[in-house]
Amino acid sequence: MLDADAPFISERERSRTHNLRRLHAYLAREAATCRATGETLLIVAQKRIVAQLRAMGELAGERRLAHLRQCLSASN
Repeated sequence: MLDADAPFISERERSRTHNLRRLHAYLAREAATCRATGETLLIVAQKRIVAQLRAMGELAGERRLAHLRQCLSASN
């Protein structure tokens, strides 16, 4: 995981880290909403994004976080 506050990373990497944090915050809000309504949240993302989101911490509520290939193989 990147450290967005580190002075030696490029602006592009800093932006990516910021966007990943924003995505995690958004998904946390959606997961909380789904928990309140008893629904399940399905999150499908690129493999590297899935790993980075998991490293950022748990999302509350009932959810499934998977790479697209995992979802496709689970449906067969």
